[in-house]
Amino acid sequence: MECRDDNYSGTWQAGFAKVDITPPIGVWLMGFGARLHGATGMHDPLYATALVLCMGAEKIAIVSCDLLALNEEHVHTIRTQVAAVTDIQPENIMVHTTHTHAGPLVGKLRGFGEPDAAYESVLLRKTASAIILANQRLEPVTISYGMGHAAVGINRRARLNKGAQIGENPQGAYDDRVATLGFRRADGSGLVGCVLWAVVHPVMLGDGNYCISRDIPGKAVDRLEAAYPGSICLYLTGPTGNINPRDMTAPEKLEMVDRHGTTIAGAALMALATGRQVPPERLVAESVQVDVPLMPLPSAQEVEEYARITYKSIKDTCGDVWEKRVAIDYRLRWAEDALASIQGKPGAERQQTHIQAEFQMMILGDVVLTTLPFEAFVEYQGIAEASAPYSDSLVVAYTNGNFGYMFTDEAFKLGGYEVTGAFQLYGLQRFTAEAPAAVTAGIRRLHAMMRK
Repeated sequence: MECRDDNYSGTWQAGFAKVDITPPIGVWLMGFGARLHGATGMHDPLYATALVLCMGAEKIAIVSCDLLALNEEHVHTIRTQVAAVTDIQPENIMVHTTHTHAGPLVGKLRGFGEPDAAYESVLLRKTASAIILANQRLEPVTISYGMGHAAVGINRRARLNKGAQIGENPQGAYDDRVATLGFRRADGSGLVGCVLWAVVHPVMLGDGNYCISRDIPGKAVDRLEAAYPGSICLYLTGPTGNINPRDMTAPEKLEMVDRHGTTIAGAALMALATGRQVPPERLVAESVQVDVPLMPLPSAQEVEEYARITYKSIKDTCGDVWEKRVAIDYRLRWAEDALASIQGKPGAERQQTHIQAEFQMMILGDVVLTTLPFEAFVEYQGIAEASAPYSDSLVVAYTNGNFGYMFTDEAFKLGGYEVTGAFQLYGLQRFTAEAPAAVTAGIRRLHAMMRK
């Protein structure tokens, strides 16, 4: 559906849709390398949830998938499918993943078993379908923006001597804000849908879980939709690279998912009830391509020694399942790929000096969404707020691809899993110490394009 004529140029129009993207039982789940087999059950279904928004001749789309990650090729496919049958330009489409660690393996990440190609193809078509359906449901709306607080997250970079490890760091940076965009019918007949933004890693169910789930975001969304029957809630995960849920070690995993999700929903309900109006004066989508530098690979000898030590460690510590662990361990798969690259084997991935990442900005009236294709640390929220063209500004991570963790200068010096290990899940080479500066400069360059 096209936006209405110039008589509606000062009016918001919005449409929401959600499509079930739950995979079949048996698919490998993505997010925890300790799993040894595919999914055995389901706690709750997964969705692709879409919003299409237009004002005058301008139109944007946001789709949020209950997945850990999608790569750039997936994003291109979804955008192309949508653009083929709608008037939405590919560059005006935001493709986000909530980053649940209880969703299916999609793409080429190491250490999580084998992807299901048949499911993946249907997944991309269903995700595009959510946007197409939302585009068919446009109706005049008003928009509100509100903010609440929910202390469900905690910095997970626990200090260890001169380094860091995953744990709890009460003194570390975190963001307890919960933001909402509420879309109400212009005739006053009720809430069409809402966007909910929060900053907590969806990992509460843990590595022992083999059931499909949206984790904390799913419970928050369900609570909000129950409070507003007939509405659709789209969840956006903020920069949570170093933010885990509180009480990760609690044994009652499902109870904690319910508690944290309900807490977020409560803050969101307050934000929806007290939010200010967003003026229909600007609707913009812009993107920049940012070069983020990579380290060269170690020598072949160093990689071989690393693989030997890793293999021995698995054999010595994993008991009866050590052979299963060796078969899928991401560190050993990385070593194989690194050696193939160093040795120049046919078909091997080649070393690069940098990756090129898409940073996208959408301005909805006077609210700014800045996307990053990383598991960005929470500090990037403050960095983006400092340069954004409007004060109400949110960083949306895990969007339009995912190249892995993006740390800060301080975190790089401390090291730890997010800095020195997790890159092996996503790619071949580590980010350099200059990567945070490149990301910060990219955010500022993007914002400078649209300064009011």
